[in-house]
Amino acid sequence: MKNSFFSFFALLLFSGILMTSCQKENTPSFKTQLEGHWQSSSVMVNSTDLSSFNQYKLFLEGTHEFELEYTTGLGSSTSTTLTSGDWQEDQEKQDVTLIFNETGEALTYEVRTITSTEMVVEFIENNNRVTVSFEKIQE
Repeated sequence: MKNSFFSFFALLLFSGILMTSCQKENTPSFKTQLEGHWQSSSVMVNSTDLSSFNQYKLFLEGTHEFELEYTTGLGSSTSTTLTSGDWQEDQEKQDVTLIFNETGEALTYEVRTITSTEMVVEFIENNNRVTVSFEKIQE
């Protein structure tokens, strides 16, 4: 009876270790989670919702290149800016930095949350805290 109890306990322990190691392998890396095409669903500046006036489309390629399309305005008086460059992630800090080709300027986005379908980032622009919620566009 004791041998079967210890055998059963050892089997449970081994199964738990095996399942834990499998789960870690299935978790995508921070870089992999960031890659893809993202479209803003909400844009908050400080505590003001500017979603109806501002829209972001962010394309983070696996080659560490990006395109950012920023549309501002309403109705017929909209303006769209397209920029591109390179991006780099910092898994420890949970942020992504965009380095713009046109200016060489670097802008760091703090990734507050990220899932396979949603991402929320924050950054400072002109002394304002900007929070952008993105939805991943399925290709």
